[in-house]
Order: sequence, then structure tokens, then C-alpha cells
Amino acid sequence: MKRTFLFMIVCVLCFSMLVPFVSLAEPTDSSQETNQTACEHVWADNSDGTFGKYCTLCEIDYCQVNNHTEETPASCTKMAVCKICHQEYGQLLNHKYTESNDCTAKVVCDNCGELIKSAGNHNWEAASCTKVKTCKNCGATEGTVLIHRWGEGTVTKTPTLTVNGSMRFVCEDCGLIKNQTIYFTSENEASPTNFVLPIIIAIIVVLVIAIVVVVIIIIRRRKK
Repeated sequence: MKRTFLFMIVCVLCFSMLVPFVSLAEPTDSSQETNQTACEHVWADNSDGTFGKYCTLCEIDYCQVNNHTEETPASCTKMAVCKICHQEYGQLLNHKYTESNDCTAKVVCDNCGELIKSAGNHNWEAASCTKVKTCKNCGATEGTVLIHRWGEGTVTKTPTLTVNGSMRFVCEDCGLIKNQTIYFTSENEASPTNFVLPIIIAIIVVLVIAIVVVVIIIIRRRKK
């Protein structure tokens, strides 16, 4: 019984010690914000010599409640300036300029004069085997076309002894087709077999004549 009573006393003391810490937690800030929201603000100039106003009741900043009041508008080089606190706020505006396809002329901002694009800044499209390097904006050209890359080629018509054949080549880049003639081989055209036979016959004839001459010479000498 005594132990139970002592345990209860310890629990009460611990709880009583936690109450002050809970009261000092974040809810104090939220309650302060609630007071500021409900406050009937009384504005006065800052007493520290800086521009701006503050509430003499809740000490909140004027621009925090009413947002900034524009005195100087924003531009592409400077942000807007508040006429209450004289501080810059917001964001810079985008540059204003006119697009041009003339790559020889520079492009500048109409408001501040900042250079947007330098002269001669062509947007080149690479050359191919059908057209030269060309600017996509102004159409200017440079260099020459590339050489076609022909494949190995395929025979589309086989030649005969009297009729020509053909072979087709296709460019690997642009798909252009080129046909090439394969000339026929005529029987009357010079070929290794056509040369060999006459040479053999001529050699045989020469040998026969030489043998006949030798035999005649031998016979005449014997008669003498």
C-alpha cells in the first residue's frame, strides 16, 4: 500500500514538472500570430531610421501584411522597388526582342540593349550527299555535297554473249539508285582461247616448212 502511494506521488510530481515546458512550446508563436491577425493595426514609421512602417500594437511589418507597394516597376535588369520600405521585391522581367532569321545581324533586347544573339550565329544543318551544309534560319550554304557511299551492288541482269547485263548500286546514306551496264562478251572479241589456236597453227606451219627445207637441203647434198 505504501509503495502504491509513493508511486502516485512520484507521478504527480513528474506531471507537474512537465507542465511549464509544455506551456513554453510552439503554441505561443501560433497564439502570437493569431493576435497579430486579429490586431487592429496602428501603423507608424520605423523608429530605427530605416524606411518602412510597423504596427505599434503587434510590431508586425506593414509590407508583411499588405504586401509591397510598387514605386519603381520591374525591368529585365532591375527588380521592382517598394515605395513603403524602399526594398527590391519580385523577379526580373524577361528580355524583349524581335526574332530574326537574318543570321548576319545581331539581336539585342529592346529595353536594356543586352546582346541576345551575336551576328553570324548560323544554325547549321550538316551536309549530306544530296545537299551542302545549310543554315536552318537564313538558308546560307557552305562547302560542297558529300560523296555517295555506294554499296557492293547486286546483279539485276546477267550478260550473255550478245546482250549486255546490268548491276544496281544503292547509296547507303540517301538511298539513291545507280545502274551500271555489264557489257556482253562476243565470240569475235579477243580472248585467250582465240589467240592460242592461231599461234599453235602458225608454229606448226613454221616447223613443217623448216623440216621441208632441211630435207630438201639434205637430199641435194647427197645427190652431189
